[in-house]
Amino acid sequence: MAVFSSAPLHVALDVCSKKMRYAAILLLVFSQGLAAAAVDDAESLVKASVVYNIARFVTWPEKSNEENAADLIICIQNDNHLVTAFSDLAAAQARGDTFSLRLVERFGGQNVDCRVAVLSEDNLDQVDLSAMARDAILAVSDAAGFLDEGGSVEILNIDGKIGFSINRRIEELSGVLLSSQILQLAQKVILGSE
Repeated sequence: MAVFSSAPLHVALDVCSKKMRYAAILLLVFSQGLAAAAVDDAESLVKASVVYNIARFVTWPEKSNEENAADLIICIQNDNHLVTAFSDLAAAQARGDTFSLRLVERFGGQNVDCRVAVLSEDNLDQVDLSAMARDAILAVSDAAGFLDEGGSVEILNIDGKIGFSINRRIEELSGVLLSSQILQLAQKVILGSE
C-alpha cells in the first residue's frame, strides 16, 4: 500500500536532503575519529616493532637474568599507551624469535626479571634508570628527553616517521652490547659518559 504525503515534492526532498546531509556529517566526523585512532594504533605498533627489533640486536652479559638467559622478556607497565601494540605484536610472532610480554604494575622499587623495560612517561620519576642499566635492563620510552634522564633508548616521532636514539651508558654499567647495526640506524647516539 502506497502512502502519499500532502506536502509538496520539493519540501519532502528538502527534508530528505537535510537528513542525508546530517548523516553525511556524522559519518565524516565518525570516520575522522576512526582514522585518527587507526593512525595512533599504527604508530604504536611501529614503536613496539622498533623496540622488539632493537632488542634482537642486543647481547646481554651471561650473568644477567640467568634464569631467563635465552628468553627475550619485555616488561611494560599496565597503564602504558603501548600495551595493546605490544600484545598484538607478541600474538603475531610466527617465527622462532619470539618474546614474552610481562605486564607490571610499576617499575620503581620492584625487582623485575626482564631484558627490556618499556616505561611510561607518567611514571619515570619513580624509576631508577641507573639501577636498571646496572642490572642489564634496556630501559625504553617514547617520553621526550628520556635519554637526558639516563634512559637507554628513546623512541622518536620525527615528522611522522618513527626512529630512535640510544644512550650507550648501559654498556658501561652492565656489559650489554648494542650491535653496530642498531647504532648506525639510530638518529642520535650518546656516549655513556656524556
